Amino acid sequence: MNSDPSINKIGHGEFGDIYRGPRGDFAVNFLLGNRGGEVHGAFVREDTGEIDLLWGEDGSSGYGLAKIVEKHSEAIFQLAFSVENGKVVKTFPDRKIIIADHNGQKSVIDLRYKDTKKIWLVTSYISTDPIK
Repeated sequence: MNSDPSINKIGHGEFGDIYRGPRGDFAVNFLLGNRGGEVHGAFVREDTGEIDLLWGEDGSSGYGLAKIVEKHSEAIFQLAFSVENGKVVKTFPDRKIIIADHNGQKSVIDLRYKDTKKIWLVTSYISTDPIK
């Protein structure tokens, strides 16, 4: 049960309870502690506005924080900073995905979720390979 007044439960969805309030590293740590759910507006970028953080699903075709924890745990330490400050290096208009790069940490942001307008973090990983 959450007792922090800055965190507001606003509903329930596919991944558990949906919250508004936590931002940046606080949002990441909040979902890590819950191991489920979703935080609306966890990150903010000038070019996209608010970005939601979903717990998501782990596995090779997974997405969201669950996949980052399982496959790219080293990316968690700078996740909020990378998402919010990464330079957009590539966009895909057909899928409306933005890849932001900050010091080798790539963060993939999608502007749709299951055919619905939603700006959310798909994944984040560290790689020095250039994006093609």
